[in-house]
Amino acid sequence: MSNDNRILALDQRGSHFTAGGIGLQILYQDQPVMINSVLKVGTSLMGIYSVPFKAHYIQTGSVITAGKANATAKISIIYN
Repeated sequence: MSNDNRILALDQRGSHFTAGGIGLQILYQDQPVMINSVLKVGTSLMGIYSVPFKAHYIQTGSVITAGKANATAKISIIYN
């Protein structure tokens, strides 16, 4: 995670060629998702619910440098 809890830091492991100055932001209903927080997504009458997440790169530094731009997100789903 970056200093902003709405932006995932890029994976640094195993690569000397990681891009700089960018991170990955996950969106739900076009709003940034807070990392490590609970997100209520709704209910389904038919028993099927698709969570429409989106993701995009976002600038985090004054300079962007070339390199690999991979990030990892782990999502835990709790059904109540």
